[in-house]
Amino acid sequence: MQLKEIVNRLQKLKTKGFIPTPRKGPTGVGHCFEQELGASESNIPIPDVGGRVELKGTRKKANSLITLFTFNRAVWMMKQKDSDFNFAEWSTYVLAGKFMTKMDRIILGFADTKEIDGKEHFHFTEAILLEHPTPEQFLEAFGKSEMLLDLRMHLKESGAVRNHGTGFRISEKNLKLLYSKQKKLL
Repeated sequence: MQLKEIVNRLQKLKTKGFIPTPRKGPTGVGHCFEQELGASESNIPIPDVGGRVELKGTRKKANSLITLFTFNRAVWMMKQKDSDFNFAEWSTYVLAGKFMTKMDRIILGFADTKEIDGKEHFHFTEAILLEHPTPEQFLEAFGKSEMLLDLRMHLKESGAVRNHGTGFRISEKNLKLLYSKQKKLL
C-alpha cells in the first residue's frame, strides 16, 4: 500500500465519524485503527503495512503509553519458572536495532473517544507520519526514564510461566521526540 492510498483511507476513516471499537480496553484504539486501515493483526516483528510502516492509534485526550515492540529473545539469565525474576539482561545495541527495524516509520492516528450505549467509539481526526528515528534518541529516552519496560509475565497456578513478551513503551508525547521528521497526513 502506497502512502497516497493510506492518506485516502485516513480521509475516509475521518468521514465515518464515531465507530465502535472491536476490542475493549487500552489496546482497543490501536486495534481499531489498524483494522480500519486494512492491516491484519499479527505478532511478527515487522511493520504493519507492507513491512515498511507501523500503525499506532492513540486517544487524543490521554497520554497513555504506546508499546513500541516486545522483545525477550536470549535475555533471561536464569530459568523463567524460578521464583525470582531479577536476572535478565538486554543489550542496548540490540534494542536500538530492534526499534530501528520495527519502528522506522510510524503513522500515528489520534482519535476522539466517547461512550455510546456502553461501548467505546473512536473518531480518528488526525494522523502524522513519523520518520527518521535515531538510535541515539532511543537510548537517550532510556537514560531520561522516558522509555519504560513492561514485564508481561506471570506465574500460573500450576507453577508454569506465561510470558507475553517484555514491552518497551513510551508516551505518545515522548514518542515524537525519537523522530527527526514529522509530516501531517490528516
